[in-house]
Amino acid sequence: MIDLSNADMIWKAYEAGRSYKDKIDLYKTVEENERFYLGDQWHGLDVPNIILPVINYSKRSTSILVAKISADDIAAKITPFLTDETSEDTAKMIGRELDKIVEIQCIKKLLKRGVRNAAVDGDGCIFTFWDAEAPTGQDAKGMVKAQLIENINVYFSNPHTSDVQGQQYIIVARRRPVEEVRERAKKYGVKKDDIEEIKADTDENQGEEYDDNTLCTLLTVLFKKNGSIHAVECTDKVIVRKEWNTDLKRYPLAWLPWEQKRSSMHGVAALTHMIPNQIAINKVWAGIIRTMERFGWPTLVVNRNFMQKDQKTGKTIWTGQPGSIMQVEGPVQDVKNIASYIEGAPINPSITAITGDLASQTRDTMGTNDATSGNVRPENAAAIIALQTADTVPLELNRQNYTDWIEELYRNIVDMMAANYGKRKIEWEETDPETGKPTNVMKKYDFDTLDYENLRIGVDIGTASMWSEITQMETINSIFTSGIMEDLRKFKLYLETIPEKYLPNKAKLLAYCEEQMQVFQPEPEPTPTPITGSADILNDPYGEQPFGNTQIAPAIGQKGYQNAY
Repeated sequence: MIDLSNADMIWKAYEAGRSYKDKIDLYKTVEENERFYLGDQWHGLDVPNIILPVINYSKRSTSILVAKISADDIAAKITPFLTDETSEDTAKMIGRELDKIVEIQCIKKLLKRGVRNAAVDGDGCIFTFWDAEAPTGQDAKGMVKAQLIENINVYFSNPHTSDVQGQQYIIVARRRPVEEVRERAKKYGVKKDDIEEIKADTDENQGEEYDDNTLCTLLTVLFKKNGSIHAVECTDKVIVRKEWNTDLKRYPLAWLPWEQKRSSMHGVAALTHMIPNQIAINKVWAGIIRTMERFGWPTLVVNRNFMQKDQKTGKTIWTGQPGSIMQVEGPVQDVKNIASYIEGAPINPSITAITGDLASQTRDTMGTNDATSGNVRPENAAAIIALQTADTVPLELNRQNYTDWIEELYRNIVDMMAANYGKRKIEWEETDPETGKPTNVMKKYDFDTLDYENLRIGVDIGTASMWSEITQMETINSIFTSGIMEDLRKFKLYLETIPEKYLPNKAKLLAYCEEQMQVFQPEPEPTPTPITGSADILNDPYGEQPFGNTQIAPAIGQKGYQNAY
């Protein structure tokens, strides 16, 4: 374990992490991928007077992959592992608090950007931290905040695994203005002479354009000690904030590799394998344009006897411009003897066909085919669902990793709530004693008593695409027009069995159904009472009732009954 009271030792650990990333070419890969994604695909090539086209299909394919993973809406579902009198109410309260933080901190936007970073750079990372001064509208201050961190700025103690919670320590590097870091050091009691040692530095891997030498690298070291997470902040020479106990049980990082690489903390980006094909396509189109410029236009061939001298420049020029009159001596000759055009060289159509096939094959292998791009027109709702399902199958593993990533993030947020919220007013759901209906009330809750390890956090992902909206509308219309709502028992069974993604507000419909079932309790059907009469009732001379059911025998009649013998 490194000496976390010594800035030099921490900086050496940071440089060791940088060395690992440099050896696996992470910095080079991220820089190249970012340039290709943004369209700077001829970087470093200075060829004047030559058009260098960019057919940036790699960005479109990558953006489609990101959208397929993260376009759906998300919701957290909190349920307790062990159910008691208060655990379910606590789970509902935590769920509402999570929804509030997600809304205020724009977590959904960060998630989409994090998936974009994973697809382009290889990994997505969201770092959560506690802002103790954030206003909350009540006496208790402080709020959980979240920040997107690039994978080049996160360093694991063991870089050969992506298991965040299994690390001995984690270093997070952030580029901050020097004056801001100095003010932070002053806040935490650093000596004036040491504050002066906080100076600007440079980092060529950050992609900082027009750096005016005002930034420095601030390191935050997180490590486990006595069952909780401790932290230290420092620059290359100064401890900005000495070790403190965060009271967290988990490292506040959620880590998302795009494609897991064996024995490495970093994943493989979706864009990486597209770049060679993108280069090939750009080169082919650059050659086509160059060929058209040089040979694609007809060349004029002129008999020099019909050239004339320009009075101003003295040069011999061709004056046969369109609409002009040209004088020749003697009888008018065949115009081909005066001037003629040589047609330009044709371009082999197989060249453009190859580029199209290459782009198409690349899209198919990456999972962004015609169905994803919207170039297929399904005939009905069932075909839409089947097409969409088949289209998402290749990315199912990525979608599962995305769901796990969100769950890890939510666990980190709940952990931070338990560590820092203290006593504060929280919205609770209780049952109104007069009406018997659920109602929301404000009451104080001590988060120090929160046993969040007993909570199971699940993430529900709902489809938000157009095909699903069409299907949902058809389902809703069928419910209200089919008459199924008239039989409440059948209606409840239908609601309990239909997948929620095909029926929005399913919970509301189910609550409505149960409410109506309580109001209109169907009366039980009367049980027929058997009549045990004598032989006089059936006019049976023998006093016997062979049918055993007095409701059937009278229907047969006396004569028919006697004939039965």
